[in-house]
Amino acid sequence: MKNHTPGAEVILDEIVKREKPIEEPKLTDEEKKMHAIKTVARQNIIAKANEYIKTPVEDRKSKRHLLSEIQAIVDELDDAFVLMVPQKDGIPTCITFNPNTPEPEDPGVES
Repeated sequence: MKNHTPGAEVILDEIVKREKPIEEPKLTDEEKKMHAIKTVARQNIIAKANEYIKTPVEDRKSKRHLLSEIQAIVDELDDAFVLMVPQKDGIPTCITFNPNTPEPEDPGVES
């Protein structure tokens, strides 16, 4: 170590000695099970969202059940989800799903 402050090596050695390796938290079997369930549920939300997005704007009214299904999963997970949906003009719009709230509306689809 050229051009270093005198005594820096001693301080760095002390810092290295004090630091303990970070241990991963141990998850119980129940926590692992819940994590797996939530992961599958989130993947299900993404699959339904992708199906809705791929539907042409004119035909989305027939796919509104997907928004209801996403809302049901969000309620179960108690975790919010935001869906970016392209509109007719190509500009994306956000549909926000919050737990335990009414099903959101797609602003680009007339009721």
